[in-house]
Amino acid sequence: MNWELAAFEIDEIKEGLEDAEGLIPALDGIPIAEMIKTNIDPALAGVKKAAEARSSVQFASAFDNLTKACNACHAAAKRPFIRIQRPTPVPLTNQNFAPTER
Repeated sequence: MNWELAAFEIDEIKEGLEDAEGLIPALDGIPIAEMIKTNIDPALAGVKKAAEARSSVQFASAFDNLTKACNACHAAAKRPFIRIQRPTPVPLTNQNFAPTER
């Protein structure tokens, strides 16, 4: 597992969520920012903790938990058509996601 890349991507997700909280705190009466703080932030913290522990087993479980939290928020925000899932193949073939050798 490329833990440096995981840490980077976790930070990117966090930044995106912070932007969403600031730009769209509520939408059509739905408290988006509050849902992020209540549901997504704790799940993302679990992913971060697993990455810091460098535990593939914990990371997979935490990632699945984050995925469920994201999908629950999308459904609650009346956007059930936005569904997150665990990636199966490498997303891009022009990038090498393997950890760098030191």
